[in-house]
Formats: sequence, structure tokens, C-alpha cells
Amino acid sequence: SHRATLFMTMLTGFIVLLHRASNRTDIPVGTVFANRRHEASESLIGMMLNNVVIRASLELNPTFSQLLKQVRTLVLEASSNQEVPFDRVVEAIDPPRNAAYNPLFQVFFGFHDEPMPDSGPKDLDIKVTPVISNGSSKFDLGVIVIPHSAKEVGLKQGSEKDGLTLVWEHNTDLFESETIDQMINDYGDLLDEMVNHPDQSVLKASSESPLNQGTGSRLPEPALINAPQEITSPRNSLEASLMEIWKDVISGEDFGVHEDFFDLGGHSLLAMKIIVRVREKLGHELSLRDIFVHGTIAAIAEVIQAS
Repeated sequence: SHRATLFMTMLTGFIVLLHRASNRTDIPVGTVFANRRHEASESLIGMMLNNVVIRASLELNPTFSQLLKQVRTLVLEASSNQEVPFDRVVEAIDPPRNAAYNPLFQVFFGFHDEPMPDSGPKDLDIKVTPVISNGSSKFDLGVIVIPHSAKEVGLKQGSEKDGLTLVWEHNTDLFESETIDQMINDYGDLLDEMVNHPDQSVLKASSESPLNQGTGSRLPEPALINAPQEITSPRNSLEASLMEIWKDVISGEDFGVHEDFFDLGGHSLLAMKIIVRVREKLGHELSLRDIFVHGTIAAIAEVIQAS
């Protein structure tokens, strides 16, 4: 219902976990993309991974649902720019460098969800077992999630054999094993809390965390984030034209140019209607990804003006 993948959802919970443990509201988490998006790379051997940073803000004390929406947008944007080499990003930002830690992020969250087809000899019974520990950690803290149904070709999602393997790596100079055990337990409880109470504020989850007892919160009250927002009318002819298209496709109460298409009840089929109407009325070719990533009339207008 939130149009979020399992990765987006679990990353959101992990970001809240880091907030609970540190009381920080600016949370950068590293991950990797491994797609080969160019035909020329098909014949190359080796792992092609590129680091990206998902930097979430909890400054306004969002609810779980609101933070999930933010993380979803960040992940889609990172995916769109995944081919920018990480060292080019570091060079552009030029942060203070220290050989003792990785630049831009020191906490990692990744998925090992590439399907592994059964390609062994038919007369051998081969079973792949995840390596639980290699005796080292690349970052201060790193979590690898292995979804069984995504990894094993033919395994039905939700079956008895389905599930998740989580590998936690940590710098033993920074974390005691008992601390990591507590974080693992808190993470499981937190994911349950997200599913059962998606409209609960992150602040409430943070204040109740055993890792955060005795610390004061610098976040505003939930009422500030949940207050009714003023409807912004179209500010130019392009936004006005898009508003007419939106209202032809979506029925309901009045809305402004900053309200998300999917929050207004839109879905992929209606998004296709938007694309057709924009082509017919404005002569511009939008993609389904444009609707998913940008979502609002104001943002779509900027996309059209930029092209």
C-alpha cells in the first residue's frame, strides 16, 4: 500500500534504529547497487558494485509511514544516479579524510537478493550456506539482509522455507557483543512496531528505546508535522494545465500542486492515464518512473520545463 520494496521498508527501520541509538536526526547510511545497465558490460567478468549514500532526515519527527515515503524517494533517486562513481562524489564533497574510516558513511545496510539458479551437476546435492562471519568488518557497523525467496530460484514467497538471514558485522573496538545483541532485538521489535502502528511518530519509538534511556529529545512535537497543510494553487499555466489533467483522472476533494499523486488515491493504471493525457494535451512524453519518483504537479512541471 506504500509502494515500497522490502529493502526500502527494512532500511527505514534500520535508520530509526540508528536514530534511537544515537539521538541524531541526520542519518547517512551506505548501500551498493550492482546493476549492469550497459550492454558493453555484459561480457565483463567480476563484481560491479558502486557505493551510494541514503541520507535521511528525522528533523521533523515523521511517522513511520512518512519516513518510509522519504526513504523510498531517496532510494529511487539513488537508483537513478547509481552510475556516478563513489569516488567522484567524495571528490566533489571533499570531506575531511581519515584513513581510519570510510568517507561519507560508516554504517552500511545491504541486500543480497540476486537469484542463484541451481546450475550444479544433477547427480550432486549442492546447498548454499551464507557465511555468518569472515572475521572482519568493512565498516563500523554493517548489516546484510538475505531474502531466501529472492535468492533461491523457485522458492515460493511466504512458504515454510522462506525467511530472512541477517548478517551483522561490527567493529569490536567500538561495540560490545551485548550492545549488538540489544540492537538486533530492538530492530526486530521496531519492524513489528512499524507494521502494526505505521502512523506512530519516530519520536515515540525513540523515547521508549532501552538504547536511548536518559537522553533528551531535540525534536518538535508530532503535532507540528501532522498539522493541516495549506493547499497551494497552480502558480503558472503549466501547473494549471497539469491540474486539469490530474482532476480529470482523480476524483475527490480539492488538492494542491505539492500533494503526491499516490497519496490522492492514484495508482499505476491511473498514472498511465496521466501519461496519455500529458502527451495529448502538452505534447510531452512522461515515463511511469517520472510519476513514481516526482509524484506532484509542481515536480512534474519542473521535469517538463527542464526538458
